[in-house]
Parts: sequence; C-alpha cells; structure tokens
Amino acid sequence: TYSGVTMTENGVAYVWLHDEKEDTGCPCGCGDPDCDCKNPDCNGSCHKHNCGDNHNFVVLETVNPTCKTLGYTRYLCVDCGKIEKRDYVNAIGHAWQSIVIRDATCEAGGKVLNICKNCGECEEATTPKGEHKYGVSVVEPTCVSPGYTVKECEVCGDRHITDIQNAKPHSYEAITTPANCENGGYTLHLCKGCGSSFITDYTDPLGHSFDEGTV
Repeated sequence: TYSGVTMTENGVAYVWLHDEKEDTGCPCGCGDPDCDCKNPDCNGSCHKHNCGDNHNFVVLETVNPTCKTLGYTRYLCVDCGKIEKRDYVNAIGHAWQSIVIRDATCEAGGKVLNICKNCGECEEATTPKGEHKYGVSVVEPTCVSPGYTVKECEVCGDRHITDIQNAKPHSYEAITTPANCENGGYTLHLCKGCGSSFITDYTDPLGHSFDEGTV
C-alpha cells in the first residue's frame, strides 16, 4: 500500500509515494513513518523537534508564471526543512504578434508567422483565400454580334459573361441608281451599322435614243 502528499505544479498533479512494505522510515532518516520531512540532509533532527502544524516558513523561491506554466512560491520551514508550494498564479498565455509572410490572393491562401512577444515561441498559420477583384465591362449589341457584360478578375483572369442580349437588326438605307443608256439600274441596300449590303430591283439599260441631228 502507498500513502503520500499531493501537490500541483505546472498544471500537473504530483504525488510523493511511500512504500510501507519496503521502507518504514521517512526520506530524512528519522525512522518515523508518519514524518513528512523531505530534507535528505536532516539526519533525523526533525524528529527531535517535530513542528506539527506550527511550521516556521520562509520564502525559498518565487517562480513567475510563463505563457504555458503556472507560477508559484516555494516555502521552507527553517525548523524542520519541510518545503511547500503555494500561491499558484495562472499561466499568462501567449501574446502573439503576426508577421505576414505571404498575402492571400484569390488563387491561394496567405501565410503568417505568429511570434509570442513574451517567450519568443513561433508558429506558422495560414489565412483563407481572398476574394476575386472583378472589373466589369459592358459590350453593346450590334447588328452582327450580341451584347453582354464581362466580369474579369484583375488578379487571376477568372472570367464570367452575363446579361447576354440579342444582336440588333440591320439598319439598311436604300440607294437607288437609275438605269441609263448603257447600264442597267439597281437599288443598293447599305447597313449604316456594319456596312453590309445587297442589291435589288435591277433594271435594264435604257438604250440609246439618237436624234437625226442638224445639218
């Protein structure tokens, strides 16, 4: 069987164990199994003047808390050599400062280096992808092509076409060329938008109409 004294350090419980089957004395050498002195240099002197509950403690050491470990104070009884840890203080936690290694874009996440200004511990972290930076341009419909709106990312070139509109009808203007003696007539239909054209209404040449002349 075992019996012991429990204490906590750095968030971990420690138990000093005493094997009663193998050792009936205490670590200080006094031979009393109920002695709680832990001074190996005591040579049994504590048994001669056991402090009981009336220890004469002085501060032996004060340990400040760190980012991840508790702080505490160790007390020493100047009469019997007993040491106790008390006055625990919570860990202060990291105080991170971030340095950007790579900015996030719409194609890849970013990377930052976090450095604790208290203890100097470093760790890398990633940031999510950024949003696309779209530029928008509108293409008006003509008589030969449809209209649409283009959204194109200025960073990666990602492109989307929306708001498609049908092509406009041609706007033809009729230009008539009358027939003459040698050439036939026709009507030219010319689109004012795109310049395309076609011809209709062909007429035959009029032929010559000679007079008898004057002598």
